[in-house]
Order: sequence, then C-alpha cells, then structure tokens
Amino acid sequence: MVYFKEIEIYETGEKKVPNIIEIETDLSDIDVDVLLQNYFIMKYNRGTKLIQYEKEQLIGITLAFNKGIIDSRILKEFGFSKDSIENNVNMLRSYYKVKANRNLLTEIDKKYYLEIKDIIYLEKLTKFIKELEKAKIAKYSDEINNPIFSEIFSAIETFDSSILMHTKRQIYWDVDSYIHILLRHMKDYQVGIFKDKTPFPYKEKDLKLLIEQVLSSI
Repeated sequence: MVYFKEIEIYETGEKKVPNIIEIETDLSDIDVDVLLQNYFIMKYNRGTKLIQYEKEQLIGITLAFNKGIIDSRILKEFGFSKDSIENNVNMLRSYYKVKANRNLLTEIDKKYYLEIKDIIYLEKLTKFIKELEKAKIAKYSDEINNPIFSEIFSAIETFDSSILMHTKRQIYWDVDSYIHILLRHMKDYQVGIFKDKTPFPYKEKDLKLLIEQVLSSI
C-alpha cells in the first residue's frame, strides 16, 4: 500500500512545504557566539571549505573574544591580512555584534556599529534598485509607487546569507540570489516584466525550507 499525504494549503491559497516539524525550545542559556565560533572551527577541521561570509564571521567573533587581537597566522590561514580586515563590513558587524551581546560596546563602538549597519543597509538597497531596473519598472508607471516595495525591502533588509545544504561542498544563498528569486518567482513580490514568469506556489517565509528540501532530494 502506498500512502499519499494530502497537500496542505494556507487560507490564501499557497502550498505549505511538506514534512516540516516545528519544535519550540528555550535557548536563553546558550551562548550563541561561542556556539557559532565552535561550529565554524569544527567544520573547517573536518575539511569543509568555509564560505567567505563564514570566514568573515569567524574572524569577527574571534577578534571580539580576544579584545581586537588576532594572530596573523590565523588571518593568513583564512585568506586575510591585518590590512584587509580593517574595512571588512561583514567582519566588523560580527565583531560589534558579539560585543553588543555582552554589553561591552563603548560609545565610540556604538557609533561605528551604527555606521556599519548603515553601510550594509545601503548595499542591500543598491542591489534591490538594480533588480528593479532589470524588471524595467520605468515602463510600468502604475507600479512606481507600489506599496509592496516597502514590504519587499523589509524582507531583504532582515535577510542574512546562510547555508542551504551542509556538505563538504556547501550550497548557500546570499542577498543577491535571494533578491533574484524574490522578485522573479514569489507571487506577491513580482513586479515589472518579472510578472510574466511562473511564480512558486509557496509563501516567501517558506522559501528557504522549500529550497533545502529540493536540494536534499537531488
């Protein structure tokens, strides 16, 4: 006998990603910064080639734990130098985030942390605008003031790169690929000429789960 599970849908009509089990747990006693550092080191020691943003996070966390000091040999191991880390915004964001989690930010730190966040915000905004240009929004004057744009950018603003498949050859997505998929293939966010593309019948909040399941199946 073969059992076929009926497809579940939201009230709005989108499909729910199948075989998802949600578990609630209290993580308040876990030091996420130490856990993340150990996770990166464990992967690297097992022969997994870290993605660039993982290397940047690892160095940033390590700098915060060591009061801004790091062995040049460690930097070299991950492809960095002391000069190259001074203006690395992803690394600096991780550095200040760890200090913020420990209430160690000075007033000067808070100023720099805010500047780093603004730089990352502007980078994402620039990438979003470039995708809108590719969508040829200018030809659709009725969409120029579309209120969905603020909702789209809110999703982009809170997005962080992440690993979609954890193997020795990792598969990941960054903000560029996220924006690409969002504007072209998510029904509620398609604009301009991208409206001609076939949308995924899923909600944006389930997109990562969907891609992970597809990758694991192949």
